[in-house]
Amino acid sequence: MTPTDNQVIHTPRLDLVPATLAALQAELAGRVALSEHLGADVPPSWPPPLYDVDAIRWMLARLSESPAHERWGARYFLRRVPHPVAVGIGGYKSPPTNGEIEIGYSLLPEFQGQGLAAEACSGLVARAFEEPDVRQVVAETLPDLRPSISVLERAGFHRVGGGSEEWVMRFAITREDVGEGGRGRRSSQ
Repeated sequence: MTPTDNQVIHTPRLDLVPATLAALQAELAGRVALSEHLGADVPPSWPPPLYDVDAIRWMLARLSESPAHERWGARYFLRRVPHPVAVGIGGYKSPPTNGEIEIGYSLLPEFQGQGLAAEACSGLVARAFEEPDVRQVVAETLPDLRPSISVLERAGFHRVGGGSEEWVMRFAITREDVGEGGRGRRSSQ
Protein backbone atom coordinates (compact mmCIF):
# COMPACT_ATOMS: atom_id res chain seq x y z
CA MET A 1 0.00 0.00 0.00
CA THR A 2 1.37 3.38 -0.98
CA PRO A 3 0.97 6.00 1.77
CA THR A 4 -1.69 8.59 1.09
CA ASP A 5 -0.66 12.23 1.19
CA ASN A 6 -2.24 12.68 4.63
CA GLN A 7 0.10 9.99 6.01
CA VAL A 8 3.20 11.84 4.77
CA ILE A 9 4.61 14.52 7.06
CA HIS A 10 5.60 17.60 5.04
CA THR A 11 8.21 20.04 6.32
CA PRO A 12 9.70 22.97 4.40
CA ARG A 13 12.30 20.79 2.63
CA LEU A 14 11.35 17.21 3.44
CA ASP A 15 8.66 14.60 3.00
CA LEU A 16 8.67 12.05 5.83
CA VAL A 17 7.21 8.99 4.11
CA PRO A 18 5.97 6.02 6.18
CA ALA A 19 8.15 2.92 6.02
CA THR A 20 5.40 0.50 4.98
CA LEU A 21 5.75 -3.27 4.71
CA ALA A 22 6.26 -2.88 0.96
CA ALA A 23 8.92 -0.18 1.40
CA LEU A 24 10.87 -2.19 3.96
CA GLN A 25 10.68 -5.31 1.80
CA ALA A 26 11.94 -3.27 -1.15
CA GLU A 27 14.79 -2.03 1.02
CA LEU A 28 15.75 -5.59 1.91
CA ALA A 29 15.82 -6.33 -1.84
CA GLY A 30 18.39 -3.56 -2.32
CA ARG A 31 18.99 0.13 -2.85
CA VAL A 32 17.63 0.11 -6.42
CA ALA A 33 14.37 -1.54 -5.34
CA LEU A 34 13.99 0.99 -2.52
CA SER A 35 14.66 3.85 -4.93
CA GLU A 36 11.98 2.57 -7.31
CA HIS A 37 9.50 2.08 -4.49
CA LEU A 38 10.05 5.56 -3.04
CA GLY A 39 10.28 7.33 -6.39
CA ALA A 40 13.45 8.98 -5.11
CA ASP A 41 17.19 8.61 -5.50
CA VAL A 42 18.75 6.46 -2.79
CA PRO A 43 22.44 7.38 -2.61
CA PRO A 44 25.14 4.69 -2.76
CA SER A 45 26.07 5.63 0.84
CA TRP A 46 22.72 4.23 2.07
CA PRO A 47 22.00 3.17 4.85
CA PRO A 48 22.49 5.96 7.39
CA PRO A 49 24.59 5.37 10.53
CA LEU A 50 23.10 3.10 13.22
CA TYR A 51 20.53 1.73 10.77
CA ASP A 52 20.94 -1.83 9.54
CA VAL A 53 19.19 -5.03 8.48
CA ASP A 54 18.30 -5.86 12.08
CA ALA A 55 16.49 -2.52 12.38
CA ILE A 56 14.56 -3.24 9.16
CA ARG A 57 13.55 -6.67 10.42
CA TRP A 58 12.48 -5.19 13.77
CA MET A 59 10.29 -2.65 11.93
CA LEU A 60 8.80 -5.39 9.73
CA ALA A 61 7.89 -7.39 12.84
CA ARG A 62 6.26 -4.30 14.42
CA LEU A 63 4.21 -3.62 11.28
CA SER A 64 3.10 -7.24 11.20
CA GLU A 65 1.87 -6.92 14.81
CA SER A 66 -0.37 -3.92 14.24
CA PRO A 67 -1.31 -1.47 11.49
CA ALA A 68 -0.89 1.34 14.08
CA HIS A 69 2.85 0.97 13.56
CA GLU A 70 2.50 2.42 10.06
CA ARG A 71 1.27 5.77 11.42
CA TRP A 72 3.51 5.53 14.49
CA GLY A 73 6.56 3.89 12.96
CA ALA A 74 9.59 4.67 10.84
CA ARG A 75 9.70 7.17 7.99
CA TYR A 76 12.06 7.75 5.12
CA PHE A 77 13.27 11.36 5.00
CA LEU A 78 13.07 12.53 1.38
CA ARG A 79 14.51 15.93 0.45
CA ARG A 80 12.31 17.31 -2.33
CA VAL A 81 14.59 19.82 -4.15
CA PRO A 82 16.24 19.75 -6.66
CA HIS A 83 14.86 16.20 -7.02
CA PRO A 84 13.60 13.63 -4.49
CA VAL A 85 16.48 11.97 -2.64
CA ALA A 86 16.48 9.80 0.49
CA VAL A 87 18.62 11.62 3.05
CA GLY A 88 17.80 9.58 6.14
CA ILE A 89 15.33 7.60 8.18
CA GLY A 90 13.69 8.00 11.55
CA GLY A 91 10.32 8.22 13.15
CA TYR A 92 8.45 6.87 16.11
CA LYS A 93 9.56 3.80 18.07
CA SER A 94 5.95 2.79 18.79
CA PRO A 95 2.47 4.29 19.18
CA PRO A 96 1.99 6.74 22.06
CA THR A 97 1.58 5.26 25.53
CA ASN A 98 0.75 7.09 28.75
CA GLY A 99 0.90 10.44 26.94
CA GLU A 100 4.42 9.90 25.63
CA ILE A 101 6.02 8.90 22.33
CA GLU A 102 9.69 8.38 21.46
CA ILE A 103 11.39 9.43 18.23
CA GLY A 104 14.71 8.61 16.61
CA TYR A 105 16.55 9.65 13.45
CA SER A 106 19.65 9.10 11.35
CA LEU A 107 20.91 11.02 8.32
CA LEU A 108 23.43 10.04 5.69
CA PRO A 109 26.74 11.80 6.45
CA GLU A 110 26.67 13.92 3.29
CA PHE A 111 23.35 15.48 4.37
CA GLN A 112 24.32 16.22 7.97
CA GLY A 113 25.00 19.76 9.12
CA GLN A 114 22.24 21.26 6.93
CA GLY A 115 19.46 21.42 9.52
CA LEU A 116 17.58 18.52 7.93
CA ALA A 117 17.58 16.31 11.04
CA ALA A 118 16.22 19.12 13.24
CA GLU A 119 13.59 19.85 10.58
CA ALA A 120 12.59 16.18 10.49
CA CYS A 121 12.43 16.06 14.31
CA SER A 122 10.22 19.15 14.37
CA GLY A 123 7.91 17.52 11.81
CA LEU A 124 7.69 14.36 13.91
CA VAL A 125 6.95 16.43 17.03
CA ALA A 126 4.24 18.43 15.27
CA ARG A 127 2.55 15.25 14.01
CA ALA A 128 2.78 13.64 17.47
CA PHE A 129 1.07 16.63 19.07
CA GLU A 130 -1.82 16.31 16.62
CA GLU A 131 -2.77 13.37 18.85
CA PRO A 132 -4.64 14.97 21.79
CA ASP A 133 -3.38 12.45 24.35
CA VAL A 134 0.32 13.01 23.56
CA ARG A 135 1.79 15.30 26.22
CA GLN A 136 5.50 14.66 25.64
CA VAL A 137 7.85 13.54 22.86
CA VAL A 138 11.15 12.01 23.97
CA ALA A 139 14.41 11.00 22.28
CA GLU A 140 17.60 9.36 23.46
CA THR A 141 21.18 9.82 22.32
CA LEU A 142 24.69 9.08 23.45
CA PRO A 143 26.70 11.77 25.30
CA ASP A 144 29.51 11.68 22.72
CA LEU A 145 27.13 12.32 19.79
CA ARG A 146 27.30 16.13 20.05
CA PRO A 147 25.72 16.66 16.60
CA SER A 148 22.70 14.57 17.68
CA ILE A 149 22.37 16.56 20.89
CA SER A 150 22.49 19.79 18.84
CA VAL A 151 19.74 18.45 16.56
CA LEU A 152 17.48 17.83 19.53
CA GLU A 153 18.23 21.21 21.08
CA ARG A 154 17.52 23.01 17.77
CA ALA A 155 14.21 21.14 17.57
CA GLY A 156 13.29 22.47 21.03
CA PHE A 157 14.09 19.42 23.19
CA HIS A 158 15.73 19.76 26.60
CA ARG A 159 17.66 17.20 28.60
CA VAL A 160 15.58 15.42 31.22
CA GLY A 161 18.11 12.93 32.58
CA GLY A 162 19.34 9.43 31.91
CA GLY A 163 17.85 7.19 29.29
CA SER A 164 16.89 3.56 28.97
CA GLU A 165 20.52 2.50 29.45
CA GLU A 166 22.94 4.06 31.94
CA TRP A 167 25.17 5.48 29.17
CA VAL A 168 22.27 7.15 27.30
CA MET A 169 20.92 10.71 27.63
CA ARG A 170 17.17 11.39 27.47
CA PHE A 171 15.65 14.54 25.99
CA ALA A 172 12.02 15.69 25.89
CA ILE A 173 9.72 18.32 24.49
CA THR A 174 6.25 18.90 25.94
CA ARG A 175 3.14 20.58 24.63
CA GLU A 176 4.02 23.55 26.82
CA ASP A 177 7.42 23.80 25.12
CA VAL A 178 5.89 23.96 21.64
CA GLY A 179 5.27 27.36 20.11
CA GLU A 180 3.15 28.43 17.15
CA GLY A 181 3.20 26.10 14.18
CA GLY A 182 4.29 23.07 16.19
CA ARG A 183 7.98 24.01 16.38
CA GLY A 184 9.83 23.86 19.64
CA ARG A 185 10.97 27.12 21.21
CA ARG A 186 14.68 27.69 20.95
CA SER A 187 16.51 27.82 24.24
CA SER A 188 18.04 31.11 25.30
CA GLN A 189 21.50 29.58 25.81
